[in-house]
Amino acid sequence: MKKICLFLNANSQNELAVDCIKEMKSKNPEFEINILTLEEKLPEYTGFPSQDRKERLEQVLSMAAQAELDRVSDQLKEAGVKVASTEKLAGRFPEVLTNWLQSNKVDLLVKEPLISASDRNYISKGDRKLLNQINTDVLLVRESMFNKNSVLVGVAAEEGNAELNSYSSEIIDKAVELTPLAGEGLAITHSWWYPGQELLTHHMKEEEWLEVYKEYETVSQKNFDQVLKASRNISKVKNPKYYLENGDPTRVLSGLAEALCPSLIVLGSVARTGISGYILGNTAETIASSKPISIYIHYKK
Repeated sequence: MKKICLFLNANSQNELAVDCIKEMKSKNPEFEINILTLEEKLPEYTGFPSQDRKERLEQVLSMAAQAELDRVSDQLKEAGVKVASTEKLAGRFPEVLTNWLQSNKVDLLVKEPLISASDRNYISKGDRKLLNQINTDVLLVRESMFNKNSVLVGVAAEEGNAELNSYSSEIIDKAVELTPLAGEGLAITHSWWYPGQELLTHHMKEEEWLEVYKEYETVSQKNFDQVLKASRNISKVKNPKYYLENGDPTRVLSGLAEALCPSLIVLGSVARTGISGYILGNTAETIASSKPISIYIHYKK
């Protein structure tokens, strides 16, 4: 049975994540869920009139966290979701959640990302740090999840790199699984460039540059086709769309996200260099930070 961890943000709305779990229940009833939240401890500083006041405020925060756990647990049980446990984690975020995920085997972490108002990112520094610490698949739920548009997936493909290509096929299979939950269709993109591309375009004759471009494009298309062929589930999707684009992967993916307005973007998490040019780890973090779109990150196990 699939195991899911739902993390509730303290002092924040969690309805999108809760609604997402309910939607998962309607599509795939075979899972159980652990519901977690953070029991906040106030920092030590001289602003408190007394230690008793500090302890009283922490007691109120603990009661509020428990009330949110109980509310969400009752709501999900009423929807038929199997709730395995509820727990308040004492400590600092994201370390305390990272430690819990390392000690408890789950298939997926679901949470709403906290927005960082200070640096105008769609994800907080704590959430960004979390993404770099864990190896559990994570779904960051935003309002786009319920638009029922397409699912956009970014993959890498590189000649002779069986491990990377196999991982990309896994990412596609994961996106196919998520399509009934988040969208009506599937769009798959692979971006590529070649070493010294910008310099060569300025210092080579146009016909020479075009010849090099065509050679790398042909190789990239071949690698992309092999990744698609290796996917076990892609045949389950009706009329998927494919985009082979030359350019930086983050810019390519951002451009497609603007054009397609997907409900969900599915990405991998492993940094990678080479002809494919797909830096999956950096791309995942940048897209999660810059786009108000739900993100699913499939970690390489």
